[in-house]
Amino acid sequence: MNPFQTLDEIRGRVAEAIIAQSGLSHEGLRRSLRELFTAKGSAGVLLQEPILEGAHPFISAGQTMAELAGTVLHPTLIEALDALPRNHDYRFPKSRKPYRHQVEAWSRLAEPTPQSVLVTSGTGSGKTECFLLPILSSLVEQTAGSGERLEGVQAIMLYPLNALIESQRERLSAWTQPLNGKIRFCLYNGALPPSERESTRRQTPEQIIDREQLRASPPPILVTNVTMLEYMLARTEDQPIIEASKGKVRWIVLDEAHSLVGAAAAEIALLLRRVLLAFDVRPDQVRFIATSATMGSGDRVKEQLRSFLADVGGISEDRVHVIEGHRQLPSRPVPKALPGSTPPAQASPGELYEMLGSDDEVWALVQRLFKGSAPLTAFDAPARRYGVSAPELVMSLSKAARKDDQDEEQRLAPIRLHAFARAVPGVWSCVNPNCSKRPSDWPFGSILPERAEQCVACGAPVLEIVSCVECGEAYLEGQEKAGRLAAPLRNPPKDEFVFDRAREEGIPVEDDGDETDSDTTEVEHASSLALKRLFAVNPTSSARRFWLAREEREWRVVDAPPGDGLTEPRRDCRRLPLLRLRSHHDETERQ
Repeated sequence: MNPFQTLDEIRGRVAEAIIAQSGLSHEGLRRSLRELFTAKGSAGVLLQEPILEGAHPFISAGQTMAELAGTVLHPTLIEALDALPRNHDYRFPKSRKPYRHQVEAWSRLAEPTPQSVLVTSGTGSGKTECFLLPILSSLVEQTAGSGERLEGVQAIMLYPLNALIESQRERLSAWTQPLNGKIRFCLYNGALPPSERESTRRQTPEQIIDREQLRASPPPILVTNVTMLEYMLARTEDQPIIEASKGKVRWIVLDEAHSLVGAAAAEIALLLRRVLLAFDVRPDQVRFIATSATMGSGDRVKEQLRSFLADVGGISEDRVHVIEGHRQLPSRPVPKALPGSTPPAQASPGELYEMLGSDDEVWALVQRLFKGSAPLTAFDAPARRYGVSAPELVMSLSKAARKDDQDEEQRLAPIRLHAFARAVPGVWSCVNPNCSKRPSDWPFGSILPERAEQCVACGAPVLEIVSCVECGEAYLEGQEKAGRLAAPLRNPPKDEFVFDRAREEGIPVEDDGDETDSDTTEVEHASSLALKRLFAVNPTSSARRFWLAREEREWRVVDAPPGDGLTEPRRDCRRLPLLRLRSHHDETERQ
């Protein structure tokens, strides 16, 4: 199953899950919702058409890991990384050529005078290796010729999320386990238990697994978050960690640095100054490393990033280096006038590379993917020329590959697919059974995925579809106010900037300190002026009649059957439990 088939499967399953959770008993409505939620390109579809992004490899360095041994990384570390099992996810074979930006970072961090780097690169570019391998290399050098383990924190790695902290466990364990416990690490967050049995500790000599052990013997690598670091500076029970680490901290890593803006950046800067004071080290003794997703390019952007890290770390800008990761565009085959005769589905990867890469229109798409992203619809025109669908052309592009002059595989267009799903805020229906967009087996008008005052097809009022949570019977719910019928406003919009605007303009604004209660009172007051109406999809013979008259520009409620309008059965069920058709995680709403 390819990614596009997977998306189709997800689209269908999500639609079925929402319809099943609603409990609707009206089969016509269920069928219409199924079509609405799954129809590609429609306004109500749950999964929009995917966006495609190029995932071309990053430019590699000219040297292998073996050739870098003894220059920027310690030979013992390179041997340990190479000795991992061949199928291990974190194995770094000596024959591998690392990315160019990784080697650049290693070279800067290996300088005798502490230098700081900010690595900005895309997803999957090995940003963690940019700082973690130099840290390990430095620690390995300290243990060379000694059988004793290192004591005291030397590297503090700060992550914004516990999930990111946990994601480092397997990598750190794989790279420190061959060092026989001389280099240890600890993932210090709220999940770290107070104490563990000694037998449990012996199972992972490279990792500190409880707080008691952390305080008794602090490891050289501490992976934590801002909150826990704040606690560590303030809590008496954590003072042994600081005392055993005074004067030893040499590395501070800030992951996801692009999230540090405004007040968050100022707080981090102040926290790091407190950390340096507590651990008794100067800023110029520490290598600060920040990693970030791509944040633009150019000299001006580099200057801003350099200034950012210098300000956060309290160091001079001449010691800060911005390192960017760049992707490699594949070489293009000799252009041909017409597409190849071999159908894409039957062509080999090499034939696909020659056939699609030499096509001007397809090559333009390859360049577009390399620079950014493109919608699936951009592939429609060239796909028709090859007699395939757009998803089939995309899959052929991703398979196209050939060997370059150095006998390494070169792929034409490796692709990353982004799919976007939306929540279902509700479902609405036009009240006019004569609407031109009315489904064949639904007694009202067109069904809409978004709230509207009037139907775009016929101009009739649009009400929200609700259902009984006990039997699944469907109704239209509305409010009658001043002779007009409209769907209820569940979450009235409010101006979040009213106080800011008032302060700027010098307008006094009363604030009773309880915004929620004030808003609720206003909504309840507005609702008390409107009459709630329920319209039955399957009315009984005793259902009351309700009339709407069509005027020039609107429909209005009247007291008698109109000459040109609607007569709808209405049912008073003020105590009926109702379920709004919402996304699967919304709660049942009772009236």
